[in-house]
Amino acid sequence: ALLGPVRPPKTKQQTQAQVESDEQLSEEKYEADEIDDAIFPDDESESAYSRAVRLEQQVEALMQKMKETEDRLETTEKALKEAQKTNQLKNDRSDTTTNTAEAPVKVEPSPAARTPTDDTPPEYSSKMGGPFHPKPYFASRIASEGLDEQTRMRQEAVKKAMGHAWKGYSEHAWGLDELRPLSLTSVDDFDLGLTLVDSLDTLWLMGMTEEFKKARDWVAQSLDIKKVRKTISVFETTIRVLGGLLSAYELSGDDIFLTKAIEIADCLSIAYRSPTGIPYSLLDLRTKRASNPEWAEGASILAEAGTVQLEFRALSRFSGNDTYAAMGDRSFIAISESSGKIHDALYPLYIRNDVLRFVSGHVGLGAMGDSFYEYAIKLYIQTNNTQSKFREMYEESARAVLNHLVRKSSDGFTYIADIDDGQIVKKMDHLACFAGAMFLLGAHFIENLPDKSHHIQVAEGIGETCYNGYRKMKTGIAPELWIFPRDKGMTHDSENLHYLLRPETVETLFYLFRFTGNNKYREWGWEIFQNIEKFCKVPNGYSGIRDVTVTPVQHTDKMESFFLAETLKYLYLLFSSPKVLPLDEFVFNTEAHPYRIFKP
Repeated sequence: ALLGPVRPPKTKQQTQAQVESDEQLSEEKYEADEIDDAIFPDDESESAYSRAVRLEQQVEALMQKMKETEDRLETTEKALKEAQKTNQLKNDRSDTTTNTAEAPVKVEPSPAARTPTDDTPPEYSSKMGGPFHPKPYFASRIASEGLDEQTRMRQEAVKKAMGHAWKGYSEHAWGLDELRPLSLTSVDDFDLGLTLVDSLDTLWLMGMTEEFKKARDWVAQSLDIKKVRKTISVFETTIRVLGGLLSAYELSGDDIFLTKAIEIADCLSIAYRSPTGIPYSLLDLRTKRASNPEWAEGASILAEAGTVQLEFRALSRFSGNDTYAAMGDRSFIAISESSGKIHDALYPLYIRNDVLRFVSGHVGLGAMGDSFYEYAIKLYIQTNNTQSKFREMYEESARAVLNHLVRKSSDGFTYIADIDDGQIVKKMDHLACFAGAMFLLGAHFIENLPDKSHHIQVAEGIGETCYNGYRKMKTGIAPELWIFPRDKGMTHDSENLHYLLRPETVETLFYLFRFTGNNKYREWGWEIFQNIEKFCKVPNGYSGIRDVTVTPVQHTDKMESFFLAETLKYLYLLFSSPKVLPLDEFVFNTEAHPYRIFKP
């Protein structure tokens, strides 16, 4: 009870029963009927916009139309500002939204949530300077360059594991969201081919050409969000589906991925039509209504609202349409300007959509808070270290985390605690193991970072703690979280002994190796991989474990999409040449999808 309910990955997908309950009971549903015809034509035919994108010979004409639409929007915004000055601005601004089938949905800003424009201070801008068409990136050609025989064999072992996971998915859940590898059934919360789309860039990076081509053809022929009639998580759809499509486009240059990404983003834009620009968590694709889950008491979730900006900025750069970047950035800035922060720079887990105010006293870098802090530094990196707004947010938050959340256990392990209503909660989620990577990125990319050596020391300490979280278990597999009682030091919690094939520890080991060159991080990663092979591999894929403290293990019968997208990708990169996706050229989203840093 102290630690609260255990929910699925990241900020956690909800069960179908919870979703159906939300549809009936939530009072936060937001109507967006005026844009129905633009995104979901009644006759099920494709919009003129989608047809134009799909036909290569009309791309230039479409870009011109989009530019004209943007010009009209800017003119409207200027008029609105003038009206504000003379106290003539009406409360209802919905009439100013561009509503055509030829252009993406435009979401008007509220007065409380500034939209970046040409008048925005120079430390911040949503201008991405596109369109940009990436050249194919053939990582498999250099993946083994300079490796010794042992490392090359380990790399090949990880690729073989990916092949085993993909084979099980392809044969028993093709085009469905996630495989249940024991019952040979599927989990279908999205109806968007979640595992397939999430795995595209992993297939490409590993040189699995035939598998990638087959997956690409499924995307071209079968991925259609207009046909989905479920309630989906806006956050998970953004980081996994939109994020996966964009990274597939980034690496392959195949236009079909950009076309589909635009369709997904245009649909998701409904969720951003809140008074503050902070998105709602759930989107009902049957009614085209957005809402927040009942269990969050009508609030949005910090990590969900603050972990979409890398994806929308990449989409703006690729498409040449800055509306996407502005939509995501508006949410991030609204969060930064909200009242109710703790210790000035720690952000509580729940935030309202209608006013800029947090409604919780709980802060932490585990579930529901984690990736917001991660994106502050990664947005600074993505913009080639040019936008100081993001750097300042990260520096302030990192300082607060170091001063108030980072702790040492009685047996010497560095961990990141939570604060709940002023009280320290001595536990650390496996999800929070990403923070080692975060502190390393900040130390590497921020010049003159105060006390930089301490940031690196904490990153190394987190890596060691999370590795030992695996080593201390009988299976050599980590539980969902650890607790740190004063009299026992680091130990497991009896209510959270499951392992969901999570990536965060090997993610930090990857960054530690890249930034330090210390081979022990490869050894730790190999040890973790071997135990995954021993206890999580099943005949038709990989499965999570219900209790990592006992053998023989009992499996969860679910292969999470992020196992292919993140866990196996980070392990493969750990045993690959540092020339593959160099960190001064690429930045990863929270689902391990890489995008090029925006450089002139």
